[in-house]
Amino acid sequence: MIYVLCIRCREYIETWEHIWICQKNKHKIIDIIEENNKKFVNGLRENNIGELMIKLWVDRMNKELFERSADKKHLIIYGVIRGIINKRIYRDEINNKVIKEKILEWIKNIHKDIREKIWNYRCEKMKEKEKELQIVINKRIGQRNKRLNTREQKKMKKWKNQEIN
Repeated sequence: MIYVLCIRCREYIETWEHIWICQKNKHKIIDIIEENNKKFVNGLRENNIGELMIKLWVDRMNKELFERSADKKHLIIYGVIRGIINKRIYRDEINNKVIKEKILEWIKNIHKDIREKIWNYRCEKMKEKEKELQIVINKRIGQRNKRLNTREQKKMKKWKNQEIN
């Protein structure tokens, strides 16, 4: 298996988790969550939800984002990034319709913002590097996996030059 160094920091192997926590990211996950917490709070205030209730919900939501998922392998926030809504965050037994709607909106906004501010930036950097190296990725309708031809693989290996087998 070939591991590739992060395109931003070039210090660590680019894993799923490293993509989100890389110190060279322009935006940090915690900042994106804080920004969405403010929107969540404002949405609850606009719907006359009391300050004590707001504080309880914000504290609970933030705590659960950084707990381990049921498989104990990943933090719940990584599921949110993938678009998975964990039942520990969004529960059917939430009686207040406004709170339930705002929680779902909060989760979707975090997902959207992290994808736009971190993932899309990473993808653009990869596209720039591929263009610089004159690597063309075949995109066929219905084909999910992108394959590089042998010559393009050699170009990538030469560029990476920090592969770990």
